[in-house]
Amino acid sequence: LLQASSEVTKSGQVCVEKLLDTLKIPRQYREEAKLGSTLILSALLVGFWLALPSISGGYNRSGLRNQDEDKFGAAEQDFLKAIALDADNVKAHYNLGFLYEEWQDVEKAKKEYQIALGGDEPKAYNNLGRLYLLEKKFDRAAALFAAGLDLAKEQKSPPEDRYSLLKNLGWVRLQQGWYAEAKEHLQEAIEISSDPEIEPYILSLGASHCLLAQVLEKQKQPAALEQWQQCCQLGDSVNPDENTWLPMAADKLRKAGKQCEISDK
Repeated sequence: LLQASSEVTKSGQVCVEKLLDTLKIPRQYREEAKLGSTLILSALLVGFWLALPSISGGYNRSGLRNQDEDKFGAAEQDFLKAIALDADNVKAHYNLGFLYEEWQDVEKAKKEYQIALGGDEPKAYNNLGRLYLLEKKFDRAAALFAAGLDLAKEQKSPPEDRYSLLKNLGWVRLQQGWYAEAKEHLQEAIEISSDPEIEPYILSLGASHCLLAQVLEKQKQPAALEQWQQCCQLGDSVNPDENTWLPMAADKLRKAGKQCEISDK
């Protein structure tokens, strides 16, 4: 910084000399004055550099507010500014990836989630894994869910994060035909979601029941019907995954002489 600031342009040198003349700094002290100004400028630049992560965090929070208010364009710009100021802002990368996923821009979402993996963000493992699951890349998805779950346990992440990872790991094991393991993960997810204090934070309460019902059917267990009932009662047709399974649940219950009112929250 000292070297760069000393290599000023000719016009800049003239301006400095005029300023020193205005301040009536004696010529024998002008080199010291220039050095002092350089040190002050350097200190300001270093202070600004150290403040960049904090400023980046502010833009990230602003992006979340704009997203909550459905100002998606402004949210994207805020997340991009946060990343420009601090390329290692994991939360900004994750939030931008989530925004792109909401826009159905899968490739951009994957890119941001992939960067967030480097910052050990369990939710990024979950969301990226889900995108691979939907593409039927089950081995890759399973590896991400398992790694994210280990990380979430290590970091003592919020229960709702562990719920999502367990539910999705159960889902991919169902697709792979690993029914015993799928059942274990889904039952653990349901146990988490059964806690009244945690339930409000889980956005897909019915999903784990819908998936467990399918696993139990594969295992030819009569308890599947009970899980279809829970799927119907807790599911939300607004959720894209549950919207696929709710008609299945209604059909299974109808054939068993039962009814289900599908919610549309």
